[in-house]
Amino acid sequence: MQENYTISPSLHYFVAGWLGGCTGLLVGHPWDTVRVRLQTQGGNVPIRYKGTLHCIKNIIKTESVLGLYKGLAFPLLGYAGLNAAIFGTEGNVMKLLQPNEHLPRLNNSLIAGACGGIAGALVASPVELVKIQMQMQNIGILSQNVTQTNISKIGPFTFTLMLIRNQGITALLTKGLWATILRDAPCCAIYFFLLDGLCYLLLNEEQRKDRTKNSNLELHPFKLFMIGGIAGTIGWSSTYPCDVIKSRLQADVVSQRPLYKGVTDCFYKTISQEGIRPLFAGLKITLLTAFPINAVTLLTVILYLRLAGTSLVI
Repeated sequence: MQENYTISPSLHYFVAGWLGGCTGLLVGHPWDTVRVRLQTQGGNVPIRYKGTLHCIKNIIKTESVLGLYKGLAFPLLGYAGLNAAIFGTEGNVMKLLQPNEHLPRLNNSLIAGACGGIAGALVASPVELVKIQMQMQNIGILSQNVTQTNISKIGPFTFTLMLIRNQGITALLTKGLWATILRDAPCCAIYFFLLDGLCYLLLNEEQRKDRTKNSNLELHPFKLFMIGGIAGTIGWSSTYPCDVIKSRLQADVVSQRPLYKGVTDCFYKTISQEGIRPLFAGLKITLLTAFPINAVTLLTVILYLRLAGTSLVI
């Protein structure tokens, strides 16, 4: 007798998020490298870049095009898990909030989105810590802890083991965690609120009345692409200063003389020493790349859910 193996409906959210994370990362990683370089210069890191274009040209000139993809391997595993945590948690929390309805209610979108953001932050914090250290090779804190000839040989897994050996596993899991939660919980709440709200506006009257199925999944792919880009861009930009603080904390984490004691200390030192401008460093490139990354991510998620043949609420 042949057995049929099927994926639990609850797991479909995680699989969809994982696939969306992979596609989004491949589109956005080079730009993320530039963003991190711009965000973290200052403090313990020398100022090298005048702006986005100067940063891109400098990286390509000194490190080749491959320099833009530094640290890709680790987040390719981790960011897939990050999006799986966000979409998986959001979808399952939404099911708990409205078990008999598949068309999202916007107040529930805020709650479920925030829960997804917190779950995602638990994955994002250690992954981004390693990613940032890889992206800062040759110019940042990592160069203070290894010989110059070995800097380029340090990979994400080697660095992870080095950090755990020197500071314990808690350093990997907690350095920058609160800043990541402060960034991701409101960001994801806004993202899913806008996503579901924009989808609702595009439904016809009959689709809006029928809450027994999620008509959002039936929208044209181009509309979903645009909605994902708009919701993601606004969500990312809404908590951008928190992202800068998180990046600075995690760039500083393995320094022999850490500059920052925590989120509040990093915020006050940044403001008092450099003004408010650093809190928006790299915002231009984030706004330029947030749209395609989030558009591709959402489109991948929705297309998977369609292929899964389930009436999921998201």
